[in-house]
Parts: sequence; C-alpha cells; structure tokens
Amino acid sequence: MWNRNDACRSDVEHDHGREARGQRGAFEVEFIIVAMLMLVLAGAVGSMVVSARRAQTFVDRSGKLTTSTQDIMELMRAEVGSSTHLFNWDTWGYTYMLNIDTSAAPFLATRRLPWIHTSGVFNNDYVTGYYKTGGMLLFSIHDRTDTFEVAAGEFVRTNIYRIVAWYLTKIPGKDHTIDNDAFDIVHWVSEPLIDWDQVSKVTDPTKQKALLVHLHDGTNPVEPAFPYPPAKIMWRHGQDDYLTAFLLVNPDGSTTAQPNPWLVPMDQVRSQTGLLSCRHMAVASNLAGSARGLARFGFLSPPPTASRTAWSSRSSAPPRRARS
Repeated sequence: MWNRNDACRSDVEHDHGREARGQRGAFEVEFIIVAMLMLVLAGAVGSMVVSARRAQTFVDRSGKLTTSTQDIMELMRAEVGSSTHLFNWDTWGYTYMLNIDTSAAPFLATRRLPWIHTSGVFNNDYVTGYYKTGGMLLFSIHDRTDTFEVAAGEFVRTNIYRIVAWYLTKIPGKDHTIDNDAFDIVHWVSEPLIDWDQVSKVTDPTKQKALLVHLHDGTNPVEPAFPYPPAKIMWRHGQDDYLTAFLLVNPDGSTTAQPNPWLVPMDQVRSQTGLLSCRHMAVASNLAGSARGLARFGFLSPPPTASRTAWSSRSSAPPRRARS
C-alpha cells in the first residue's frame, strides 16, 4: 500500500544526501584553492628569506672586507711612516728588489718601485719616464736594539733591522685575464739584519766575536726563557751597492763574505704571503680589454694646473667562490 508519508520522507532524505554531496565537493574545491595559495605564499616567503639571507651575507662580507682592508692599510702606513730607508726606482733599488727571496710568493712581472721626488709634482703615469707610483713598496724598518755585555761593565748596543716589501702576487690557479679575483697582497719581511757599522766599532776581536755569537744565537741574558730571533746577517744599513752590503755571520762568530748570487732570505714567521686569501678575499683584477692587468695610479685626463686629484683602479673584492 502506498504511503504518502513514506514518499515524502524518501524525497527529503534524497535531497539531504544531494546537499551533503554538494557541500563535500565545495569543500574539496576550497581546500585545493587554499592549498595552492599556501604553496604560492610559501614560495614567495621562501624566496624573500633566501634573498634576505643573501643580502645579509653580502653586508657582512662587505663589512669584513672594509675592516680587513683598513687593517692592512694601517699596518702598511705605520711601517712606511717609521721606515729607516725607502728604496727608490733607481739602479740600486731595482737591484735590491730583484735580490730578495720571493720564491714563496713571486711578485708580478710588471712590478716596479715608486719614483721618489721630494719636490716633484704629479704627472700622467702613462707618459714614459714619468712613472711615479709603481706597484710595490720596499723599505727597511728598525726591528729592535740589542744590548749585550761584551765584558764586565762594558755594554754594546746594536740596532737590528729588517727589509720589508709590500707587493701583489697572483693566486695559484687564477688567470687575471678571466678571473676578477686573481691577486693577493704579500707582506714580505726579511730575516733580522745586524747593523754592520755598529759591530765594526767593536775593535777588540774577542769582544766582537762574543757579540756576534750572541746575535747569531739570539740569546737573551736578561730573560733566557724568551730568546730573540737569531740574527745571522750583517748589513751596511742603507748602502746602495747591494753586492757589498752584506756579511754572513757564522755560529763561531766569524763572518763570511756575501756569496754571488745570493738572495736576502724571508722570515717565514713574520711574513704573510696571503693577507686576503686567508680571509677568502682577493684584489680585484682590472679586466680592461687590451689593457688587462692592474692600472697604475694616474690622472683620468690631463688635469688643470690646480688639480692634484688622482685615481686608482686597484680595489679589494670578495672572490666569486665566496658568494655562492
């Protein structure tokens, strides 16, 4: 028997089921849309985080680069300001430059010393015969003054010097025609050099030999636990003629003439052959087409009479590998 109430109930249940299926379909569509929006937002936020991290890394690297460069320039300025002899771009300066042992960090083939004129003026550096600044510095500094008692109550004071060079070297494996971070800065320091003239004033052979043995061994009579670096070379301080400027001190206090050829040895402890590469930095190459290499200091163009402004294309930059 047909029951009207049962039919109505069936229609209502059917409508409710269709409505529930419609709600489930709408929910699935909304879920997909929200998931897609979340993925897009996550990608955008992730990209922003990566960009911010890269920007912060660049800022940190730039700060470290600035600090490192300032430290190097301050050290260089302090040493040059207190130097006892500054080598010039002349015959003897060139000879000294060629006769320091730079095998651990060779300088560039285009190296040159500055041309010093106390009353000179700037000229265009590209004009032959008017090169002023060069690409390296070579000078001597006073390392310490030694005091030694050669006899009872008789003390001898002897100055100890070092020859110092600042120059550029090419980083092994780098090509300056391709890489923009091919160069490094070298702080070259010689072994201790005894003031020859002061030693020669000790005319007693026994006292002079005792003095040289003391300097050769680096003994410290006041604090024996803290010896000095051994000084095994005598130097006529500031003498231009390199071939007759040195004597070698033997362990027994005798001396030997400077051999020929002979190179002034580098102090392995005091010297630094990679001031920037140890910090993952480098001196930027000047990729300037046919004029590849590091430009000298010079005028941008023939300046007016009153102008004395100079420029340099030397700069320090983090190497490419450090940015990845």
